[in-house]
This record gives sequence, C-alpha cells and structure tokens, in this order.
Amino acid sequence: MAQEPSKSDSVVAPSRSKDAIIAAIATVLAAVIAAAAGIIVSARHEKTNLESEITSLQSQVDTKTREARTIAASMGNLQNEVHRLQSTGTSAPPAGDQAQATGTQATTSATPAEPPPPVTRSLSAKDLTIGFQRCIRTGSSTTCQFLITNDGGEREVAVYASASSDNSRAVDDHGKQQVADSAEIAGVGGTSPAVDVPSKITVPAFIRFSDLPADVKQFKVLDIVFDRYSNKRSKVSLRDVPIAGAE
Repeated sequence: MAQEPSKSDSVVAPSRSKDAIIAAIATVLAAVIAAAAGIIVSARHEKTNLESEITSLQSQVDTKTREARTIAASMGNLQNEVHRLQSTGTSAPPAGDQAQATGTQATTSATPAEPPPPVTRSLSAKDLTIGFQRCIRTGSSTTCQFLITNDGGEREVAVYASASSDNSRAVDDHGKQQVADSAEIAGVGGTSPAVDVPSKITVPAFIRFSDLPADVKQFKVLDIVFDRYSNKRSKVSLRDVPIAGAE
C-alpha cells in the first residue's frame, strides 16, 4: 500500500521553487546591472575621447585663425608697399649695377648730376647769411632755391611757408601777392621745417609756390622768412627776381 506524502513535505516544495525563482531573478538583475555598468563606463570613455577630440580641433582652429590673421597682415603690408611703389615710381638701376648683375662690363658711363645753381646774391641777417640762387618754374609750381650759412654757434633754423602773408611770400610783376605754401631746409620739408645747423655750416633750402599763374615772369619782391631762435623771426627781401623756365 502506497505511502502518502506528509504535510511537511508538501510545504517544503513550494518554498524551494520560490528560492529558485528569486535566485534566477537575482542572476538576471546582476547581469542587467553589470551590462548597464559596462555601458556607462563605455559612454564615459567615449565622452572623454570626444572631449579630447573637440579640444584638439579647437586648438587647430585657433592655430589656423592666427595663421590667417598673419597672412592677412602680410598681404596688407604688401599692398601698401605696392601702392607706395606705384605712387613714387621705380627707377632703372645704374649701368654699373646692371653690368654687375649680368657679369658684363658697362659700355656707357652714368650722366653726372646737375651741379647746384650758383649764388647770385648774398644777404646777411644777424649771424646767418642767405645765399640766393634762383627761382625756377616746373608746370604750375615755382621753387626758389637758396643756401643758409650759420655764421654763429650751433642753432635751430626754421623756414616759414604756410600760405600766410606773414610767412615767405612774393609780389609778382602784376602787383599781386603770392604766398609760399611749402619749404625745405637740409632735406627736411613742411610748412615750417626746422633743423639744428652746426656752426660755420651751409645747408640748402627752398620755398615753393604751388599755383603760380602762368603769366608771372618775375617777382618784384621776394620775402624769405625764417627763424634763428625759437619764435624770433627774421626776413630777407630780394627785388626783381626772374623766374627761370617762365615763357
């Protein structure tokens, strides 16, 4: 006769089934958590790589930007140099330089520079001597050239020509006043150029009338205004000054 299972055995069986289910669920959860952790770690690693790439790309962009600015500045300088050369013009090298460049001997000699015009009149003004040379017309511009000799100690000398009647001026052969609008002394130009002239030294100078009428052939009076010291002006006057090149 078969033995019937006891009541305690029937209770233990469902309990074991529950434990197995719980263990299976725990295993699945552990696997899910492990997978999620792996995904998170991989995502963080990918984020770090992307951030590194972004930083590298930004550095490259900054470098290219600086290079572009440098190139733009260089192009600006080159354009300015081209404009300067176009405005001033370029001159051919002397024959001697061409011969050196080609390795051949020059067959012609350079034309000697035109000698400065001689002094036609000398006028003294305190410790300076003004040696007038000439007035010469080129187009509508007339330049009056002269020499300044410092007979005293070293001093600053200025020449005044700023289109004002109290500066260098002239009265032409039609009785009209003409005012000089630019000057130069010892290579320094402007409306009131000034230089320190050493003792017993002579420097070239000129005043210029930019818009002298074509029918003016002579200055009846020519006043050259200059400064021997700070704000101490002097003037020399010449009469009946012909204008070379006036036809």
